[in-house]
Amino acid sequence: MTEQDEPACPQAVLIGGYAGTGKTSIARALARQTGWALLDKDTLCGPLVETALAVLSLPPGDRDSDAYRTVVRPAEYRALLDTSLDNVRIGRSVIAVAPFIGEFADEQWLSGTRSAVEASGGWLRIVWVHGDADSMLTYLRRRGAARDRSKLTDWDGYLRHLNLGLVPAAGPYELVDNSLGTGSPATHANALRRRLVSAGS
Repeated sequence: MTEQDEPACPQAVLIGGYAGTGKTSIARALARQTGWALLDKDTLCGPLVETALAVLSLPPGDRDSDAYRTVVRPAEYRALLDTSLDNVRIGRSVIAVAPFIGEFADEQWLSGTRSAVEASGGWLRIVWVHGDADSMLTYLRRRGAARDRSKLTDWDGYLRHLNLGLVPAAGPYELVDNSLGTGSPATHANALRRRLVSAGS
């Protein structure tokens, strides 16, 4: 990243997408190219989530139970957002990566988060990473994470609950198609970096 690429004020880049879309790979590539802080929800909160699930007598890979969705998940996202805002307040751009499925579909959440970022002295940038069903299945099989086991066990059933045409409920936002054959994460990240820097200059 060159000096002229530095944004006029810090950016909070939230990168979301369904499991297996490759959003984390793109986020990592973008962080390497920009030097901005990278916050991955699973890295930041994973050990605490597994501890909380154990206390609730749930398996460490559970991401589908009511207890996870109502008790654990809100705390994960609160920690991710609060840490992002801490970076913005000290003038550091940050890239936060998580599914953000319910959040990006909620216009009120997007508006409130935008206001919080702006009050902290930064700009909110929303990025939605799309992948087709075959690409998602390939990525999930490759990574072999415990949290994906239930999805892979009943892939067709899992797909029936997804809206593969989903985009954020309110703009502006950036859309990245990371389906197999569309380019590498580094290529997508470079194109995304150029758009973010151009809009933030």
